[in-house]
Amino acid sequence: MQKNNRSRKLSDLKIIGIGSPFGADAIGWILLDQLQQQLTQAGLLEQEKLSICFAKHDRPGPALLEYLQGSHCVILLDALASEQTAGSVIELSLAQLLQQEGLCSSHGFGIAETLALGNVLGILPAELILLGIAMGAAGIQQNHNLIAKQALPQIEQRIVAMVSQKLKPDFPER
Repeated sequence: MQKNNRSRKLSDLKIIGIGSPFGADAIGWILLDQLQQQLTQAGLLEQEKLSICFAKHDRPGPALLEYLQGSHCVILLDALASEQTAGSVIELSLAQLLQQEGLCSSHGFGIAETLALGNVLGILPAELILLGIAMGAAGIQQNHNLIAKQALPQIEQRIVAMVSQKLKPDFPER
């Protein structure tokens, strides 16, 4: 019986909504719920080749490192303070996140600081991206459900593309 390289299965892909159940900080959670529903309807969660885990974490700080363990690829969804148009999606790679001085987090010890610690400890997943949803100039006064609705198509498109890529058979490089 031959093992394929997908046998790691703890979680090939983990999608984590970061925030809280309150106000604009709930955007990561709202998007996670909507995304899970969309991927289910598209039949992508029934694929045996790829394990996808969805999780919500309430302002995890350094505890985020525990949630990242055992994953090959992690996508973080979170609201970001940004002057960009509300609902815009800001994609940051792990390398970009490690260069950040702080991501305007209201959670104290933010994502950038947590990932820097994980990098020093050598416990980060091979692939990690943050899909941050811009809160716009009005920030917390915006309708967070509307902002999530505006961001969902771009978030869904990006994640479906990633999932589809991971489902392709592995071909040797030429």
